[in-house]
Amino acid sequence: GLAGDRPGAPAAPPRPAAISTDASQPDYGVYPIGDEALTIKKDYAKRNGFDPRFLDASDADLHVPLPTPHAGLAATFTIDGEKTAELRYWNFSVMLDAKRKLALFAAAHVDFSQKRKQSGDAKWINDKRAKKAQTGAEFYKEQTTFEATNRTSNPFDQGHLHMQAHATWGPSSDRANVFGADTFHYPNCAPQYYQYNQGHPDKHEPGDKGTKLWRGLEDFIAARIAGAQNKRCIIITGPIFAAPKSAMVHGRPQ
Repeated sequence: GLAGDRPGAPAAPPRPAAISTDASQPDYGVYPIGDEALTIKKDYAKRNGFDPRFLDASDADLHVPLPTPHAGLAATFTIDGEKTAELRYWNFSVMLDAKRKLALFAAAHVDFSQKRKQSGDAKWINDKRAKKAQTGAEFYKEQTTFEATNRTSNPFDQGHLHMQAHATWGPSSDRANVFGADTFHYPNCAPQYYQYNQGHPDKHEPGDKGTKLWRGLEDFIAARIAGAQNKRCIIITGPIFAAPKSAMVHGRPQ
């Protein structure tokens, strides 16, 4: 789901204090290390999480609350002495399905007027707060081998819910890449069928035989928002757990 500009909306309001990024704050933990461009500092106390008032703090009609799962559906954690289902990252939050150990959703706020260029990728890591409620490398660890050979053995990619390109925004490139790197936490990951997930819709990549459907859809939406007057938006993404059985197998009818 996505919410953003509306017809005749005024110019973007002043930035709410809840998402202030004070330049005097200490280094938040992204460091260049050769080919592995970004790493993540595992100090989560400063993460602001999703801001429901981001579109316009002064207009209650534009407030977008964090989705509320049915009782018992979301995994809960004790963080800083408080019980919560919300895992807060930079400018987005995730809730996990208590049984499936995958995200119920990722809810993010993005200002496309401050979008920056990515400095690289980060390594996927577990979130120490989520403990055993997340699905991590034990499921995805053979991905590189499978991508190089036969994906029928494991057709699932490590798929971002809140995507790095959308998360890489902020008052400076350094700060934006801190935010973007946070998307490489496993709670923000869902198994995505590789032919939908891989590649970029505007260029050929070696070995890429996918449809590029998901990335193409994300880029299309982002481009539409970037052309709007108010470039702030709310993006809520999540996996489908109960889809109807497909009538196609490997591109052919069953």
